[in-house]
Amino acid sequence: MSPMRRLDPRTTRDEGGFALVLVLGFTAVLGALVVLGTTIGIRTLKSSAAHSNFESALAVAETGVDGTLAEISEAYNSTPSVDYTSPSACAITAPTTTFADAETERAWARDALSALPDSCLTTVPGGQYASIRPTNRNAVYSMSWVPSRESAGNKRRLIKAEYLFAPYKPTNAVLTEGALDFSGSVAITSVGSTPSDVHANSTISGYNGSTNIAGSMSASGALSGSCPSSITGGCTAGAPVQALPNISARRYYDSQRAAYASHWFDLCPDGVMRGPAAVGALPCTGSTMSTTNGWEFAVTGGVPTWTLPRTAGGPFNGIYYVYQGDAVVGSNGNSSTTWQISVLAEAERGVINAATCDKRGGNVEWKLFNLTPWLSGLQMLAESNLTGNANATAGSGLFLAGDKVDLNTSSSTITGAVIAANNCAAAGENTIQGVTINYDDTMETPLSDIIRTSLWLDYPAG
Repeated sequence: MSPMRRLDPRTTRDEGGFALVLVLGFTAVLGALVVLGTTIGIRTLKSSAAHSNFESALAVAETGVDGTLAEISEAYNSTPSVDYTSPSACAITAPTTTFADAETERAWARDALSALPDSCLTTVPGGQYASIRPTNRNAVYSMSWVPSRESAGNKRRLIKAEYLFAPYKPTNAVLTEGALDFSGSVAITSVGSTPSDVHANSTISGYNGSTNIAGSMSASGALSGSCPSSITGGCTAGAPVQALPNISARRYYDSQRAAYASHWFDLCPDGVMRGPAAVGALPCTGSTMSTTNGWEFAVTGGVPTWTLPRTAGGPFNGIYYVYQGDAVVGSNGNSSTTWQISVLAEAERGVINAATCDKRGGNVEWKLFNLTPWLSGLQMLAESNLTGNANATAGSGLFLAGDKVDLNTSSSTITGAVIAANNCAAAGENTIQGVTINYDDTMETPLSDIIRTSLWLDYPAG
């Protein structure tokens, strides 16, 4: 039998003490790691929250810029066009002199926006903002507070956006808001390499093998039949709606008459031709002229009507603005002379007539007369209907109708683009037949309803 080992009590006590030390040490290290992990987690959460508030503040400030730019655009596109101003309680005026540096401008904008009353604040998901266009600058300043201006420790952001109104350039050979009918042979091509696309925000019908389009045809509504091979870009129904410019004769009048004063002529409802009105005044309040440059006046069906006959002589080039009446460009017999003119017709509003959506006049009829634009990029603008019904040539410029276009000709050729806003549904659908349209995508016109930002500056610290 093997002898039994005797346990030394002192050895047992030493080993137990050493184990206790190890346990205590491990517990201390584990506790430190837990504290460190918790601290890192708390700091990470705080950092994440701060970053989230930082990004939210930027999004809220951008919402303010976008909203104010939209209000500026809406005001400019009104009839007549006006310059947007902030509500009086929220209006601010920038210093008339140039800021010494970006920091000086930032401090001015920050203090001005912070001092606005609560009524000037807009609350959106995520925070609040104050967005203002100073009365003397084409710029928008927008300041945000997240979660709110009154919250302690809020995050704020300041953005400045400078803007301008850019000239309008057409993106389609034909663009209509309402239904479009090709009731016969049509040729739509391009003067360059850009496809001559056609689009209607409604339906398109009447096309066939004699409808030749060197581009695509699309409709936001339905198409009436199969797509002929003569439409080279194919046909698409249910296409996205496309934006149209605001077709307003008065906007051209307000923005361009001073620049073209020496060649601007008002054809007035009293049968008198006048020079352009003073800035801020209504059309036909300018100086009376002793001639009508070959235009003849009559009241037809109760509507003041100005006609440019083949026998007018000339050419007397310029911009002819028919105020609250109709324009007829051409009469019997072809004119052998090409006139460099742009013709605009403004309708009289408030006339109770459901068939014309309470308008009188504003129509342009064109026939047997060769034209080229005088006003940059604009050949004809009719606030009501634009009609072409006999062979002639015109362009390169826009052919604009506030209501509808009816181009039913024997062999007319126009260069530029055709746009109809179809503001009056009672006027009916658009028709194009027997015409050649040469799309020119290089032209542009001061139909400046497209607002563009020329500078976007973010002050992260507010």
